[in-house]
Amino acid sequence: MSRRSFVAGAASVIGAGALVACGDGSSGSAGGSSIVVASVNNGPFMRLKEYVPEFTEKTGISVEFVMLTENDIRSKIQQDASVGGGQFDVVTLGSTDAGPYLDNGWTQPLQPLLDSMDEDAAAEYDAEDLIAANIAAYSSQEKGLAAMPFYGESTMLMYRTDLFEEAGLKMPEEPTWEDVQEFAAALHGPGAGTVGMAIRGKAGYGENMYLFNTIMNAYGGQIADMNWTPGYESPEMAEALEFYKRLQRETGAAEATSNGFTETLNLMSSGGAAIYYDATVAADVFESDDSAIKGKVGYAALPGSW
Repeated sequence: MSRRSFVAGAASVIGAGALVACGDGSSGSAGGSSIVVASVNNGPFMRLKEYVPEFTEKTGISVEFVMLTENDIRSKIQQDASVGGGQFDVVTLGSTDAGPYLDNGWTQPLQPLLDSMDEDAAAEYDAEDLIAANIAAYSSQEKGLAAMPFYGESTMLMYRTDLFEEAGLKMPEEPTWEDVQEFAAALHGPGAGTVGMAIRGKAGYGENMYLFNTIMNAYGGQIADMNWTPGYESPEMAEALEFYKRLQRETGAAEATSNGFTETLNLMSSGGAAIYYDATVAADVFESDDSAIKGKVGYAALPGSW
């Protein structure tokens, strides 16, 4: 069983790096000649789509992609999977969703597929080549492997080295959020076409909360403690919220509340921002040939990660 056959046999799903089997395997690629893939419309999955002709040629299975923004695709996938709608054979999930989806019976466990391979198929598939650090993140504690990693990401500060040099600024390797705000304020010039900070402001679990939770952690806040007591009224949470609001209002884009992953990515890659805080996969876009800032981007650890 090759990797393409594994996907075909699983009627699978992908998750911000992962493949997970949907339904009971009786539809889509497992029993037909086509599969429907529900995917976030970011760069890595757009690149995956480019391999569809090769996949179809080798397997005889046609592939249709439904690609939407973070909030929209999360909602659409959950609505379909939770009622067994069967609209999708393959979906993209984040690490926080893969395990619960399997536990809820919305997807199928993948370990049995790996275990059923004979020696030659296992060698060809080479599961050891998967992103080892992500396997636990894409697994259920009760039911095992819930998804196959497609890519792994974290969050990182990315900044315009040319603008920092012109302003006589130097980004520390391990900056604090106060450092970031100071730099963003110094470089904020919307009248000249550059805002200080590009960070998601669009509301949503898959949008601004993806990043705010890391800011919250840096300030010592918690969504809930080990006894599931909510932490939204703690002083640490209040401090993190006030900082995030101040950063957006004083150094962000005027339309920040409408800016999600795609919008902030475009803002930075077009040269419209001095500092960008988001997923590490954005670096590929910034260093691409059609980026206005290629070769002008520096990278630093997210505050509070060290």
